[in-house]
Amino acid sequence: MKKILISLINFFLLFGIVFRSLILNITTNLIDWADPPLGVWIMHQNISKILELNFQNYFDTNIYYPHKGTLLFSDITLPQVVLGFFPYLLTKNLIYSFNMIFILTFLLNFASLYLFWKQIFKKDLIAFLGSLFFIFN
Repeated sequence: MKKILISLINFFLLFGIVFRSLILNITTNLIDWADPPLGVWIMHQNISKILELNFQNYFDTNIYYPHKGTLLFSDITLPQVVLGFFPYLLTKNLIYSFNMIFILTFLLNFASLYLFWKQIFKKDLIAFLGSLFFIFN
């Protein structure tokens, strides 16, 4: 248990170094301007439909207007929306919610990969390094 805790602390230190600008500006910055704005828009579409209880038109969005079910043209990301729903209710900030999901995804991937490599190689150092190489690849 102690080795797993040390691995998590080292992971958070490395994560903090790599993504320092995101962590310092978590409520206003995105990781980049390629896909994250689309992710924030999709999250906004899903959360607004859930808050309005508009499940009849859940997959209809304001893009490609005359067509129906336009949310299905892109990523739906329902599990991420469920995880980001509660930070959004607390802060009313979609960028913060998206960044919290991003950080949580990294943490969960590290934990699952660490357990995977630990099961295969039975060595803590190899499991730690293997997890880091996969996550930051």
